[in-house]
Amino acid sequence: MLFTKGDNFRQPIYVNWLSKKQVSKKIDQFAKIAKKDFKIAVYPSWKLFKSGTLLIDSNQIIIEACKGHVSNLIRRGNTKLSLIYGKNKKLLESVGESKFLSSALRRKILSAVNKVKRENIILEWAIDQNQEFIFYKLEDLKEAARSLIKKYS
Repeated sequence: MLFTKGDNFRQPIYVNWLSKKQVSKKIDQFAKIAKKDFKIAVYPSWKLFKSGTLLIDSNQIIIEACKGHVSNLIRRGNTKLSLIYGKNKKLLESVGESKFLSSALRRKILSAVNKVKRENIILEWAIDQNQEFIFYKLEDLKEAARSLIKKYS
């Protein structure tokens, strides 16, 4: 469940893994906080098979992957595979279990580089239990770093 006040989507308040019985109570709590001008989104949490990040900067492209949810990578540092590519998408270095991501999946993740056409960003991607692939978050690298530092310090 996600709650945002006004158009400020940069500072959401969210709760994960609520039971069906808890949802209406949480909606009431969010509504009391907001008083007016608010948005609440209720959505099922994903059960992820694999997930990771795609970092695009001016010198290189980095794919990192983990089992399960991307929080295993971002918060816990549980990396199954890190791939470092040059700007020409030539693999420069591979650390971890190389078979964790197939060649086809690597190409699919790298395809975002041409579609986004920006640098200094980080995208999050996932594969769910049904083997469906999705990119679901794109953030400016500096903003993402600031948010993580603020959140965990």
